Amino acid sequence: MREQIEELEQNIHIDEKTSISHLHSWREDTCWTVWGVCPGGTYFDETRKMLSPFNTSIFIKRDVIRRVRNVQSSNAVSLRNEKSTITVDTTTSGWSITAEASTGSWNPVSGGSKGLSISGGYSSSTTTGQTLSVSESSSMTCPPRHRCWAEAWTAYARVKGKCQLEPKVTCYESVDNMCLQADSGNHWFFCANIQEYRDKPGVCNGLEGVIDDCEVVTPIMDGKKPFFVEVFFEEPIKSLYPKPEITGYQSGYYILDGDGDYRYFPTRVRDPFWTPEAKYHANAVYPRLDDEVAKFKHPVPTLETPEPIGDCYKLITLEYYCPRQPKKYWSKEVGVYYDKPTAPEPDLTGAKPIQEGGDEGGEGGGEEEGGNQEDQDSNKGEDKVPEEAPPKRLRRRFRGLYRSTTAPTREYQRRRLWE
Repeated sequence: MREQIEELEQNIHIDEKTSISHLHSWREDTCWTVWGVCPGGTYFDETRKMLSPFNTSIFIKRDVIRRVRNVQSSNAVSLRNEKSTITVDTTTSGWSITAEASTGSWNPVSGGSKGLSISGGYSSSTTTGQTLSVSESSSMTCPPRHRCWAEAWTAYARVKGKCQLEPKVTCYESVDNMCLQADSGNHWFFCANIQEYRDKPGVCNGLEGVIDDCEVVTPIMDGKKPFFVEVFFEEPIKSLYPKPEITGYQSGYYILDGDGDYRYFPTRVRDPFWTPEAKYHANAVYPRLDDEVAKFKHPVPTLETPEPIGDCYKLITLEYYCPRQPKKYWSKEVGVYYDKPTAPEPDLTGAKPIQEGGDEGGEGGGEEEGGNQEDQDSNKGEDKVPEEAPPKRLRRRFRGLYRSTTAPTREYQRRRLWE
């Protein structure tokens, strides 16, 4: 939505030939000395004209016009033929301004604007809202276990700037700029209240009217009607969806609801859930299970074999424990090194010592969080490890030779890889 508003703001044309202005008028009784020439009273008009440059922005007002809560477990609900009305705020009282989308082509949801024209061509003296009927032909479908609603979005233009006051008084004759009249005694038809008005702070600055900050808000028009669009929303009702329960752990992921094929990968930033059918995906109702992960009681993992594999040990949890790595765990399913801050350290009773002289540094599988994600499948400057192979940090030396990660095209003699 922000992108469409920015597009419109970049195509605003303000017609400076028609002044954007504010008019405030009132009447006062005429003094007795000149009552005979203007018995109807003395009239004051304060016109504030907005000066360029203008600071213009667009915003959206949202009104909910219909809503439904579908608690059924399998049936969708349709909403149609419901007539609604909304109240559109009119132009700020007293201002002469109009804002119109060119040929009515702008849509506050999809964009597609040809620009917005703003001019001083409309005069408003009231803040009473305009009632607008919403289309009867619109319809929506609400999925089961969802709450759905429709909103009417109306677009408004806000113009800020500096305004200069032009004070005018009329009693028998008119004086268009009171600030040019230094002394009301030059005009026989002036009463004392006129001089008092001219000398009042906030009216004149020398021979000109004062300049102050000003702001006006006006609805964007589509022809003779305010422009609006109906927008539909839906949201799952959390209380009607059972939260996935963590029932086990292995290979860097958590088993959900006792189903080994329903998995949660906490290392993934996006799409942390996995099933054979949906593969990696998001859960709109419960996007993260961080609290459940923190509460899960991990048993102390033990060794699958006491023999080290490179500088790592294989655990009965079907993952590798690599004490020399900054992040000490690795599994083929996750594909990167990761931490387990809520799990106890493994029991290495009976483990044979890791030989010195192994690889240095954190190679093999990478150090980034969110393993197996598409945006991390091509780490710059790294030699990729096939998914079915162990990480390079787990490969043991044979006859003093390593498979280099910094020179993958280098020729090597035959060597054995120990599992």
